[in-house]
Amino acid sequence: MAVSLPPILTALPELAAFARPVVELRVDEAGPPPSALATKIGGPFPWPSNAPWPSTDLPQLLFGFDPSTPRNRTLVPVLQVLREDVPELPFPESTDVLQLLWSPCWHEGPDGVEQVFALRWWNAAQLVEGRNPPPENPERDWIPPPRRLTRHLRWGLPDRRLVPPRLVEQAEAWLRLQGDEEDDYDAIEAVDGIRVGMPGWVPQLWSLAPGDAVGCHLFTVSDDAWPGLALSRGGGQLHVFENDGRGAFIRDDSATK
Repeated sequence: MAVSLPPILTALPELAAFARPVVELRVDEAGPPPSALATKIGGPFPWPSNAPWPSTDLPQLLFGFDPSTPRNRTLVPVLQVLREDVPELPFPESTDVLQLLWSPCWHEGPDGVEQVFALRWWNAAQLVEGRNPPPENPERDWIPPPRRLTRHLRWGLPDRRLVPPRLVEQAEAWLRLQGDEEDDYDAIEAVDGIRVGMPGWVPQLWSLAPGDAVGCHLFTVSDDAWPGLALSRGGGQLHVFENDGRGAFIRDDSATK
C-alpha cells in the first residue's frame, strides 16, 4: 500500500530524499479488548506451559527501598507482536510471535540505572493460554492496560543530526508559514506510538559504552505511546534492541537530546 507524501515533503523535495516509509503501531483506545494471541500491549499473554517466567534479582530503585538489598522481581508482559501483522520485524525462522516483558520499576545495574526487560520469540503453536500466568506484580502503575495495536504506514525522517542544517531550517520555516503550533523539526520526525525498525534514529548517534554492540534495532517507543505510563526517565524515547552476543537491551534517549 502506497503512502502519499505529506505536504511538507512535497514542498521540500530535498528533505523528501531523506524520508523513508515506516510502520508504526498505535494503541486502539476505542476498539474491543484484544485476545490473548494478538498484536497488543498489556493483558494476559499466552506462554509455553513448561517455560519459566523471566525474572531479575538486581536491586530496585523505589522510594523507601534500600537499593543495596536484592529482591527477586518477576518480569511482566508488556508488548506482543505477531508476524502476520508486522512482517517487517526480523522474526527468526519458524517463529511468529514476539513478546517483550519488563520489570515494572527501575533497577541498579552494573552500568547505573537500568530498565530490566526480556524478549522472547515463539511459534504460536508453543503457546498455551492461561496455563502459565505470570505471578502477580504489585507496581501496577507500570503495567499498561490491555489494548489492541493497529498498524499505520507513514513517512519518517531521520534525527536532525543526520540532515543538513539548512534543510532543518527550511523545514522549520515552512512550518512557521503554515501557522503550525509545532514549528520544530523534531515535531515532524517524532515517533507516533511504536515505530518498527530504525529509519528515524541510528545507533551512531548514541555514545555507547566500550564493548557495546549495536545489534538489531527492533522498536522506537515514544514516551506517550502507552497512555498513563511514563516510559523513559526524562521524557525521551525508548529504543529496543536485540543482540545475538549480548541478548536484549533498551536504551533511553532522554539524556541525549
